[in-house]
Amino acid sequence: MHISFSQINYFLECPHKYKLLVIDKVKFPKTIELILGSLIHQSLQFLYSQNLPDSSRSFVPQSGTQDDRSGKNFPSLDELLRFYQDSWPKKDDYAFVSDSIEAIYFAEGAVLLSNFYRENYSIKPKIIDLESHFEIPLEDEDGETHLLTGVIDRIDDLGNGKFEIIDYKTSKIVTKKESLDDNLQLSIYHLALIERYPNIKPEDIKLSLYFLRTGNKITTIKNQNNPQNTKETILSIIKEIQASDFSPTTTRFCRYLPYKLTCPMWQHLYKEEKTIDDDKINDLITEFFKIRIEKTAINTKINEIKQIIINYMEAEKLGRVFGDAGYFSKSIKKNFDYDLAKLELELRANNLWDQVLSFDEKKLEILLETLPGQLKNRIIGSKIFTGDTVSLKSTKTKIKKLDD
Repeated sequence: MHISFSQINYFLECPHKYKLLVIDKVKFPKTIELILGSLIHQSLQFLYSQNLPDSSRSFVPQSGTQDDRSGKNFPSLDELLRFYQDSWPKKDDYAFVSDSIEAIYFAEGAVLLSNFYRENYSIKPKIIDLESHFEIPLEDEDGETHLLTGVIDRIDDLGNGKFEIIDYKTSKIVTKKESLDDNLQLSIYHLALIERYPNIKPEDIKLSLYFLRTGNKITTIKNQNNPQNTKETILSIIKEIQASDFSPTTTRFCRYLPYKLTCPMWQHLYKEEKTIDDDKINDLITEFFKIRIEKTAINTKINEIKQIIINYMEAEKLGRVFGDAGYFSKSIKKNFDYDLAKLELELRANNLWDQVLSFDEKKLEILLETLPGQLKNRIIGSKIFTGDTVSLKSTKTKIKKLDD
């Protein structure tokens, strides 16, 4: 199987999307967002292309500082924007919704490039390669060889045997720093660079996402186990693809996709001939959401009433209050949580931390049942009080006083 990160991402987003785009090779019109993103990438390639060594493929990583090759014929901002304007699709090549929409997107791209230029002009990086293609053969457990392919936006030589892979992002969604370590795209690029230059240490490669809309760059560094882990992850996904029935899944992005007409999840919306049953279903759906709104309002009112009753009971120091229609009983649950620093210290000292890595309280509770009493008590002793939860139990019944 030939596969790329984009194709893997299609499958992870929606197996049916993968089938349409990769297996069936259905062609859909490109969105203006995709066109703008592609033009931004082309423009940045133009900006830095003069800074490449004479042959990036002949580059051999060294442990010392590299020769200075920055700043050769660096284009001006006007030249960059002229390239962007000349590359903009002509009217015959792309049907924009309107001239005003086209102007908005064109201006947006020009602003992104101008901001990037002003923020990065003085840096003049030492670049190994731009739009760097790679092919990685991967052999699965059955002996079948698959080919992982892709393109890396930019690879920089940082000197002293260290390197940086940079991937440009034009989307409005910014990846959180804490999720970067698990970013599959960067892991694949990391693997690709090591496969090309085996003498590079995995931990000497910085992996960065550069968000052009915000101008910020977030970075992570992988460890020596990452390349093998990446291979295993890709082979696992390939195995899932091979066994898949390509049933569709839904995400919040579905409404923006161009292939709703071909998707089973949207089939009913685009049904041409409506029946009596369709009208009945429509009425039921309308009734459902009306009831749900009413239920939300009722629940809000219930919570307000309960809080007033709790406040009254606490002020009067009562455990139960009575009314003509029933009564309320108050209970208090004390909440505790683990002091993670003390917990980790205790578990590491007994070589048990790996069993609850990325702290999972359920795993810990299972582990506690297998430990000797003294160690179990020390671990439980690391819990700290975090507050009380007050709850009410309502009982609907007619209450009679003793003297009635």
